[in-house]
Amino acid sequence: MRWAEALLLDSVPNTSAPSQGQAQTQIDRELKHSPRHMNDSYSELILPFGSDPQLLEQYTNASGGIRMGKSVVEIYP
Repeated sequence: MRWAEALLLDSVPNTSAPSQGQAQTQIDRELKHSPRHMNDSYSELILPFGSDPQLLEQYTNASGGIRMGKSVVEIYP
C-alpha cells in the first residue's frame, strides 16, 4: 500500500470496516481529479520597486539581489 493511500484511509471516518476492494475504490475516487492547465495555477505579483524605496529595501538581500523566497511567500501565504 502506498503512503498516500494509507493517509487517505486514516483520514476517512470508519463507520464499518471496509474490505480492501471497497477501500481501493474509495481511494481511486478521491485521487481522481480533472486535468489542470498552467493558467489554473498562474500567479503574478507586481512590486513597484522603482517608486517605493521601502519596498525595495524589504525585498533586497545582502548582495543586492531580489529575495525570491519572500515574494513567493507573498503570493502563496
